[in-house]
Amino acid sequence: MFNATTGKRTRALARVIAVWLVLFTTLGFFTACAGKKKSDEGGGDPASLTNPVYPGDDSASTGGIHSVSSVKTDAFITDGNMSEYKIIMPSKAETDADPRHTHYKMASDELKALISDACGAGLQIVADDGLTYSDSAKYLSVGINDYAESAGITFDKSVLGDNGCRIVTKGGSVFMGGANVYGTLNSVYEFLKHAAGLAMYDEHEAVFWDDAAARISFYNMDITEVPDFQWRIKHSGMLTSERNVRRFRANMINDSLMNVGAVTGQTPEPFHNEFEFIPPSTWRSSHPMWFADNTQYHLCFLAHGDAAEKEAFDNEFFRVLKETVIANPNLDYISITQEDERSWCRCPACTAEFEKYGTDAAVMIKFCNSMMRRLKAWIASDDNTYFSKDRVINIIFFAYQNTVNAPVKKADDGTWVPIDNDVICDDNVYPYYAPIETYYTKPFDAETNQNNLDNLTKWRVLADKMWLWPYQTNYSYYLYPYNSFGVMQHNYKLFKTLGRTDYIFDLQQHNQFAATGFHEFKSWLSYQLLWNTDLSVAALTDEFFNGYFKTAAAPMRKFYEEMRAYMTYLENHQRVNGGLYFVIDRPEYWPKPILDRWMGYVDEAFAAIEPLKSAADYNRFYLRIVQESIFPRYALISLYPGKYSDRALLDMKTSWKRDVLSVGMNRVSEHVFIDTVFTEWGV
Repeated sequence: MFNATTGKRTRALARVIAVWLVLFTTLGFFTACAGKKKSDEGGGDPASLTNPVYPGDDSASTGGIHSVSSVKTDAFITDGNMSEYKIIMPSKAETDADPRHTHYKMASDELKALISDACGAGLQIVADDGLTYSDSAKYLSVGINDYAESAGITFDKSVLGDNGCRIVTKGGSVFMGGANVYGTLNSVYEFLKHAAGLAMYDEHEAVFWDDAAARISFYNMDITEVPDFQWRIKHSGMLTSERNVRRFRANMINDSLMNVGAVTGQTPEPFHNEFEFIPPSTWRSSHPMWFADNTQYHLCFLAHGDAAEKEAFDNEFFRVLKETVIANPNLDYISITQEDERSWCRCPACTAEFEKYGTDAAVMIKFCNSMMRRLKAWIASDDNTYFSKDRVINIIFFAYQNTVNAPVKKADDGTWVPIDNDVICDDNVYPYYAPIETYYTKPFDAETNQNNLDNLTKWRVLADKMWLWPYQTNYSYYLYPYNSFGVMQHNYKLFKTLGRTDYIFDLQQHNQFAATGFHEFKSWLSYQLLWNTDLSVAALTDEFFNGYFKTAAAPMRKFYEEMRAYMTYLENHQRVNGGLYFVIDRPEYWPKPILDRWMGYVDEAFAAIEPLKSAADYNRFYLRIVQESIFPRYALISLYPGKYSDRALLDMKTSWKRDVLSVGMNRVSEHVFIDTVFTEWGV
């Protein structure tokens, strides 16, 4: 709204013109820089920003298999809500508490539920006992079971790994499964994707092809899908149940990683768990040398250099390690990882190790190697009466904060080599590389991230593979966007190639139940690309916006693309970096006319869904638009309160609170609840 005085109107108009100049300068800058090196983030027009091309992006990834043959036939699985088909699951799935078997039941239940969602048909689930294959039989066979075996259908772990899946038709039956229960769960969703068009854009709705309601056709299928990263861990709070994590073909942390703590009476933790092994409440008073003397947040893995205390420390640590392995017979990985504090023990023994190696990681490598040697010896011994003597356990340690740097040196030929043999990771001991200082809005191999790229290559000298923990948000400012959309694909491919990893925890807003700044799209895009890094980001973006926003796709796409273009401008010209804690909530970064412009797109989006108002799912699309309006409205209220009357500002705050609660948003930052904002605003 313009002020009545000519002078103020002129100044306001000048600011609007300035903003437009910024936008045009931004777009011109992108076009002019399209040929520059990757560190300059060139890109083209706004549409191209959905999939900027960096060297190597068009190269095929390693490790994944994406072989799909699916041919429609005249036969059908369902006709309306009727079906002659039954679902087969292993008989143990209903009676055995083994999590492997309960997940088989979950896979069968999911197949039944989603078919019912698609067309209303209620297929019966039957056990595999006594069933043998027949060409004329009509079954949807789930997982490794007697019926599949009688048909000669196998699921080869050497091909599929733990999460890959195979779907194949034979006669009138469909066989879907994996070598592991998680691959079997994925096979259900892959089957429905190709048979009925199953898609998930958020956890609230499973979408199918329109014609699936009338008939789900029988397709001759021969599909093998092996994800490029075997373990793709749930990375945001926006998936609030295990069922929905599975539907996104993702993993829970504890699918592969043991919790530590139950043995010592602590809250079980998969990582940041040094105090779950050695609880301070239990041991600090009687064994103070087991703990760092300069910080309350860490152990001393060298027991201050005291030989007797070191032996006692190692014995107690190994006891907990061994009993945790015994308590988790179906898991293969356990982490020995420090608490989330940027400090380390500085006793003389630890200091001497740091001075020798230039990093505290050397202490952790040596300790984990010693624990692995003891564990392997015990597993192979007659004392192990719990499981097979050929069981393989892997120990993971953090390359993070004080342990992020690898203990290597440069050889005469310019290559990196271990400082000595003591810091080479034993077989089955791996670093969990979490470079928190990286600017994730840039390619990982950009000049600004060169130190972290170098460190990744250094760790490769010490370990034959590693786990990766990258990041995708600003942890101090959840309500603002973080512009990493355009580099995700490039970085994933680089991680796969250079990191030799099959496990990635691409941490986003992990404790936020509903996010703004198009973080919902980022989360969805991440899950798609971690499965297959060769997918087209442009096509995925089209799919998401059309499926998620429906008739409001066009204005919301304009909002998204302009937001990305503007944030790239901020990085290249206003010294805004991609730091995970960068102070982004400043008015100089978010001119009011730009925020108003984006709110105009939000208004267009609301108008675009008006024809859906009588539809049952109207409210879903309405709330999705509301959710993306939270960011610009928050910025307008926080950065420009003086631009509104007291009454108008109160109304804005009140409606913002109402909408935040309606979409389920719960955090303003990683450690601050959204209620704090309500209190500060007096609403």
